[in-house]
Amino acid sequence: MQSWKNEDRLPTDTEIIGILHQFLVAGHETTASTSGWGMLLMCQNPEAQVEFYNEQPLIRNFVEETLRLEAPVQGLPRVVTQDTELGGFALKEGHVLILRYGSANRDEREFSCPNDLDIRRKNAGAQLGFGSGTHACVGSPLARQELNLGFPALLNRMKNFRLTPGHPAPEAEPSFILRGLPELYIEFDKR
Repeated sequence: MQSWKNEDRLPTDTEIIGILHQFLVAGHETTASTSGWGMLLMCQNPEAQVEFYNEQPLIRNFVEETLRLEAPVQGLPRVVTQDTELGGFALKEGHVLILRYGSANRDEREFSCPNDLDIRRKNAGAQLGFGSGTHACVGSPLARQELNLGFPALLNRMKNFRLTPGHPAPEAEPSFILRGLPELYIEFDKR
């Protein structure tokens, strides 16, 4: 897509449709996926559910931990803009890299017990599920707000979330970039 940002013109219809498509994917797909992964983590960690009922502010950390453990965008490509070296590897201008947020979010140098859900983790917000720096997701405040309001709304009406017996274990959709759950069968009790 041709860039119009630095030009003295309005975007074309094709460019507008491209932008709206990005909003649809980035603004819906990722938050829906994170909600699904969060529900799975609740089912797998019933002790966390009990803590949420007693301390709902822990939901904020739970959202960050869900994004850390099950980032809906596992990585994105970036183009090397100048010859450089990274970790002892030569990178040439024009090379394409895939930055793997999912891997960085489980770096044991940054997160103790990186494969465990810890709703009291002090640095849970250091996760890279929304990217970082220049390439940070502009929709991250909205996504966080939706998740931080959505989970308490569910917990106020339901309890004892658990996987429904008789269904296969949930598996991520096969995708190199997006990571969602196509199916998640859960049961719950009315609160």
